[in-house]
Amino acid sequence: MVDDIVDEIPCSISDEMNGELLADFTREEVVVALNQIEPLKAPGPDGLPPLFFQHYCIYKLMSKVVTDRMNGLLPLIISDSQSAFQSDKAISDNILVAFETLHHMKNQKSKNRGFLALKLDMSKVFHAKYFPNGSVLDAKPSVGSYAWQSIVKAKNLVKSGLLWRVGDGKQIKIFEDRWLPGEEPTKVISPPNTILVEWTMSRLLNPNVAGWNTQLVDSIFLPFKAQRIKGIPNYVTNQEDCVSWPKCKIGLYSMKSEYQILCEAKTNGGPSRSTDEGVKLFWKHIWHTKVPNKIKVFLWRACSNALPTKVGLHKRKIMNNTILLRVNFPRIDTMWDLVSFVQAKTGELANFAMVAWAIWQRRNKLRCKETSTPVHKIFKSALSLLVEFQQRKPRLAGQSHSNPTQWQPPPPNVVKVNFDGDVFGDSHKARVGVVIRNEHGE
Repeated sequence: MVDDIVDEIPCSISDEMNGELLADFTREEVVVALNQIEPLKAPGPDGLPPLFFQHYCIYKLMSKVVTDRMNGLLPLIISDSQSAFQSDKAISDNILVAFETLHHMKNQKSKNRGFLALKLDMSKVFHAKYFPNGSVLDAKPSVGSYAWQSIVKAKNLVKSGLLWRVGDGKQIKIFEDRWLPGEEPTKVISPPNTILVEWTMSRLLNPNVAGWNTQLVDSIFLPFKAQRIKGIPNYVTNQEDCVSWPKCKIGLYSMKSEYQILCEAKTNGGPSRSTDEGVKLFWKHIWHTKVPNKIKVFLWRACSNALPTKVGLHKRKIMNNTILLRVNFPRIDTMWDLVSFVQAKTGELANFAMVAWAIWQRRNKLRCKETSTPVHKIFKSALSLLVEFQQRKPRLAGQSHSNPTQWQPPPPNVVKVNFDGDVFGDSHKARVGVVIRNEHGE
């Protein structure tokens, strides 16, 4: 029975092929195999790398020579449908095929007997199904198999290490993609103006001559950022934008460099906007400004577009019909830009923060139909609160370092009265506290 089955199996190895495999090894084969091995990779059990054998010995080369002999015969032996142990195919394709098969069977609504056709080039399958008009980086989260959902989740990790090289600028979004060469951040960090959020790099380039539209670049970005952008070489060509992987010298993606990115992120506590020195300095100015903590939080929320402004509510689809006002001021499109400008040009960030907070408070009270500070008194009232806070803070700070006073009991049959009070200028109120105790502290 077994012999009958074996007789029906076609023979893939001819006598001629078998003769080539069993032939004696030649010196030329050994030399070729030896030179194909990377000098410092895959040391043997004895700890010696291939470099040792390349210079001093030809021992342990038999497996490499056999592999070279098999390479010429493998295309004639392995089926076209096999997806493992081939240089141009990945063994993980089998896993993807299994997941896609199970996903299809699970979601098959028809109870009738059907059929399933699978294409082994899984990259083409995913391209046609999930991102037919772009690349995998453009794919949006959607319903799909477990394998596809896993790929989508890893997409942002890959994008964090990519860098666009500017060609015609038509594919690169100014405020979404990473395209700034050099040190981090490679992405424009300052929040974009609503009008510019969908702009591509082509809007910043001169259409007919080489170079940037310097006037437009200077009007959109702060000086240090505009200078960095104008330093990117640009030529009048039809070359399209392309993606590179700067972590590797040749610009191609590798799992090794991706692993290094993950290790760096873990060491540094995860990727952060504050890796850039300029951004670090920006937040440092805010958190070290001598204003109440609630004012610092207000500035942080404003610079992060987290305040419920009309623009913010409109973007969150909470307000539909709203009129958005725009003030034309050079290089000032967001609260981030405004705070940077005030700090750089005047150094009066504390005064600005107090006045901005007072204006925001008045706006909120008016919307709730509460009594609010008149417009002509906002500036004076805000600075008065700031002066009061700054005068009170050194006294409180000094008290925190003084030796605590211990309570001393009064003589027998006598009570001791301890009291303290304070005046709160911002609310026009005063408070007093009184403690009366006998010699037992009761």
